[in-house]
Amino acid sequence: MRDLISTPLKLELSHENRLAGLNFLARNKNIGNATVDLSPLLSSHEVPLRVPLSTQGHLSIIASWEVEEEYNPLEDELRGNGVLRVHLQSASSLKAADDTVGDGMADSSDPYCKLAIADWKQQTVTLDQTLDPKWDERFEFRGVDEVYGGRWSLSDLLSTPLELAIHDEDRLNMFGANNELGHCEVDLSPLRKAREMTVTVPLHTQGDVTLHMAWEVEEAYVEGDAEAFALEAKDVVLWEAVAAITARLHALGYDADRERVASMVVGRDFVIRRFAMHEVKFGSLPEIIIKVKGQLQHVGLDATAEVIAGALGEKGSSSYHVGHCAKYLIDEIEHELELGMAAQQGTKPRSLSRKMSMGGSMLVDRLKRSKASQVDMGSLAVSINILIKIMIFELTAFLQVNSEIASSMPDLQWPPVFG
Repeated sequence: MRDLISTPLKLELSHENRLAGLNFLARNKNIGNATVDLSPLLSSHEVPLRVPLSTQGHLSIIASWEVEEEYNPLEDELRGNGVLRVHLQSASSLKAADDTVGDGMADSSDPYCKLAIADWKQQTVTLDQTLDPKWDERFEFRGVDEVYGGRWSLSDLLSTPLELAIHDEDRLNMFGANNELGHCEVDLSPLRKAREMTVTVPLHTQGDVTLHMAWEVEEAYVEGDAEAFALEAKDVVLWEAVAAITARLHALGYDADRERVASMVVGRDFVIRRFAMHEVKFGSLPEIIIKVKGQLQHVGLDATAEVIAGALGEKGSSSYHVGHCAKYLIDEIEHELELGMAAQQGTKPRSLSRKMSMGGSMLVDRLKRSKASQVDMGSLAVSINILIKIMIFELTAFLQVNSEIASSMPDLQWPPVFG
């Protein structure tokens, strides 16, 4: 709010040419301009202002402000990398799964708990014959990506729910199919405004789980310096090149951070740390697509839901995996970034590794039903142009062949009776 108030307000007063209607081509006459100093609002919620115009006369306005979202001093810290510590204390009134007295009624369980944030999973020990286990175990989540390196920020970790699932261990079952006693999700967003909290969360069946959570910064966030590189090099066309490369990615359903593209243009092959992106609202997308988008954004990249669904393919295939799909899309997007840079520099890019198949995926069909895909008018025009040229070529060849056959035939003489 302070930055907004510190910026002057520019006003332009015009005379509307009503004879031309509201057409945007109408030439309305400028009556005068004014620049309003809003600094008096730094000491008052509302102030009346009388502003002189650049020509003659004055404008009288009332300026005011109100807070819509309170400032959170922890947000700056959450942009860095750190650790989320989870102290799983206990559970109570769990569902019974075992008959320990032989009366045919389940009266106890051997519970253990699985914890997961995205693809990071941990597990407690098993406690025997209890419906009120007291694990008193501590776990740490640092968001280190094992597929392609990099690390989630604390903000990313706290934007993803902590999933808990309690199971009854059946040691007599050699196939390891343990009964689930209940599961729940723990909303971590309150930790964005507090460094620690203790919660008791109900399970979807019966009983509840009590845990304490806290976070700590290990690597503070450092502002990107791509703008500084551009200023030092006095490269006035840098951001034009960035815009062209970004537009190329958008046409393919990809995205990349402006700072990352700029760093590539000025010579950096890869930016290890994550650049902050705008918040994305996923709506009702399938969970696996949300997870892939999250992994892409950890390295400053993104892709549309349709493109991710196509890369995943059918459920059960080798590509239907968050880590594998994210790694493949990262390679493809980085390849497109290289193509964009090559187009800007007039160099020859490396060859493409493989093509992504969009056919047969139920996720693609599901997304198409919920949202009509955009038509690439440029590709359509090129296809029509090629088709017309092929038709003209075939027609020309047909006429040439028939002309040669007709010229090679001897002259025919009709019998006198037909004369």
